[in-house]
Order: sequence, then C-alpha cells, then structure tokens
Amino acid sequence: MKLLSYIKSLSEHALVALVLAVVFPAILSVNCALASSSPKQLVGGPCTYKQYKGNAEIVSVNPKPGNPATFEIKFSFHPKKAIKEEFARNKDRQWNLVMNDFSDPREDFVKKYGIKSGKRLPCYMKVITKGTCTPVMFDFPTINRDTAE
Repeated sequence: MKLLSYIKSLSEHALVALVLAVVFPAILSVNCALASSSPKQLVGGPCTYKQYKGNAEIVSVNPKPGNPATFEIKFSFHPKKAIKEEFARNKDRQWNLVMNDFSDPREDFVKKYGIKSGKRLPCYMKVITKGTCTPVMFDFPTINRDTAE
C-alpha cells in the first residue's frame, strides 16, 4: 500500500516538474516571439496635427499666488474657420498661455508684449489627428515664448 501511494505521489510531482520544466518555458517563448514580431506602440509620437488659424483673446492676467513675479494668463481662442475635431471645440473654454517649457510667464514677458485683458494675438491652434502626444497646442507667431531671450 505504501508503495502505491509513493508511486502515486511521485507521478504527481513528476507531472508538476514536467509542466514547470517544459510547458511553462514553451509558453513564455511563444509569448516573447509574438511580442517581438508585433510593432511596438510609441508613446508620445510620431504625431500629426491639423492647424487652425485664429486669434487668442486675453481674458485675464493675474499674478500667481505665492509667486507674484509670475503670471497666470488665460485666453480664449477664436478660429477663422470651424474646428472639425469635437474634443477641441469649446468656444467658452479658457486656455493658459504658458512658456514653451510650460512655466508661467514672468513680468518682463507681460510688459514686453503688452499682455492685458482684451488684447488679441494672432494664434494657431494645433489639434492632434494621429498619435498620443498633447491633444491641443497653440503657436503664437508674434511672441517668443522661450524662457531664455
């Protein structure tokens, strides 16, 4: 009796060993082969955008709480033609005007370009059409938003 239970338990252990030694690595190798044969998804690019010409109207210019040397500048975008992409259409939306490095503008920037409520600046809204980059971006051809001038 003990011999039969020993053989039975040995065969269970052998089956587990076989699965671990042969089947599991085979599954992993097939998975790795499939992963390497499919194209990898790039995060962040390459991206394409559709550009809409219009004007940015400055809505507000306020010193940032805790750092009055920087400003929060809000604007609304007024396109010359209708924006086709629904996610970018919102006539009441206000956007933040930030520097190219996404920092808040400083006082010298505000003074240099005469940024104040009601001012209109030529502007291009770029709306993503392909890829996983920033969905909406703005270009201002008449101002330099680089931090080092």
